Amino acid sequence: MNLAVMTYLYTEHTWYGKNFGAYISPSSKPQFTAILTRFADAKKIPWDDVKETITHCDTLPYINGELKELYERAGTWKEFFAPIVERIKIAGFCDFISGWIDAFMLKYFSNLQDLVFLLPVIEHRLHYEVKEYKEGGRRITQKSTRKVSRDYH
Repeated sequence: MNLAVMTYLYTEHTWYGKNFGAYISPSSKPQFTAILTRFADAKKIPWDDVKETITHCDTLPYINGELKELYERAGTWKEFFAPIVERIKIAGFCDFISGWIDAFMLKYFSNLQDLVFLLPVIEHRLHYEVKEYKEGGRRITQKSTRKVSRDYH
């Protein structure tokens, strides 16, 4: 499962962005902007066309008509996917999208693999103290000896 894309569907942040504050590199920003524009424009596609890619709608606790209504009301993909995640939880969402996410990415989004994201280094301000190491040295070990019993028949 591509967590970066999956998370973007319902949060508009990649998984690394949501969890670690990752952000797009300036060198990849034009390409990322083009991907997001294409993705936003794809939301204008009618439900009857989109449901050909988003399969397994009947496995959701939504009935198909309710999902169609949600899609048509939503102005963005996030407004469509976020209520689904809220209702069926993340594990259910993973199951729901697993069969069609790759086809969805090819048609409407991107796998984001050619883009460069940066992770900020977070200062945790951990306190530590350097001390001289006072352990170690030669250790004496005993060789294990096995006694063979001669009482077998």
